[in-house]
Amino acid sequence: MEPILVSWRTLSILEALVIIQAMVAYRDGFFWPSQMLERTSKGLPFAMHAGMWGDVFILSPLLAVIVAYRIEEWSWTHIMIAGVLGLAASLGMHEQYKGIPWQEAHVQNGELTFVGKIHVVYMAVAFSILGLYYLAGGYTPYMWWTSLAVVIHVVIGNHMLFGSDPPEYYPGRPLESVGGWQAIGGTAVLTFGSTAFHYFRG
Repeated sequence: MEPILVSWRTLSILEALVIIQAMVAYRDGFFWPSQMLERTSKGLPFAMHAGMWGDVFILSPLLAVIVAYRIEEWSWTHIMIAGVLGLAASLGMHEQYKGIPWQEAHVQNGELTFVGKIHVVYMAVAFSILGLYYLAGGYTPYMWWTSLAVVIHVVIGNHMLFGSDPPEYYPGRPLESVGGWQAIGGTAVLTFGSTAFHYFRG
């Protein structure tokens, strides 16, 4: 079995962005639950945001592998267009995120914190790479597994692992969140739909 190629530069940049978010959240007193509870009785600290752990262990490594295998297929024009669209998608996602009525490390009082702004950059890169992967390259059987990994990450990022019994300090109810299920369903349609398109196109 051949070793899996990884773009270590991509992985280092993405993981660094997550680590910086964690450091800033700690500085701001919003990393651990104990820190957060000194500031507010309800919310979600950085350490309990499952999406951040998904970024570290799922999304960043996945994107680094994609870049290693696919970067030679992408022109600078493709990369520039994907960068603009990725940033727009990230800004749109975080604009919705601002509507959260409780405090989190990324959003407080309807505004992005510095942690949230760093996450805008992270997701802009992520959306750009995924856009290039699905739109500017050919089919490989691994696209199905990639799509599954992306959907799993979105499930985790929407706190579905909390189930019906989230921490007392977290007022959200993930399993009842229409927006959460829409995000999961939309991601599944886009990723698996794109994969199926490439598969049947040959």
